[in-house]
Amino acid sequence: MGEVAIGDKNLTIEDVINVARYGAKVSISKKCLNIVSASRKVVEDLVKQKKIVYGLTTGFASFKDVVIDESQTEELQKNLIESHAVGVGKPFDEEVVRAAILIRI
Repeated sequence: MGEVAIGDKNLTIEDVINVARYGAKVSISKKCLNIVSASRKVVEDLVKQKKIVYGLTTGFASFKDVVIDESQTEELQKNLIESHAVGVGKPFDEEVVRAAILIRI
């Protein structure tokens, strides 16, 4: 089982199988966390500066010209994730979900 580290090397198919099928723990390297933190700061700064950024400080599609208040930007992103997480049919098996989440990370 072991542990799969994200951020220092490319994932292998064996890494994905170990996490999905055998429940290996996942860790994120300090380098990767620093990159994520830097990206988050860029986003936070854009919101604070009231910059117009599609899907971040505006709505989507026909609402692209609707500016979202800073206090609602977190809710906008949460709603986006939830709307894309909805589907039809039988839910995926845990193994498929674990693999999909790992790959997205």
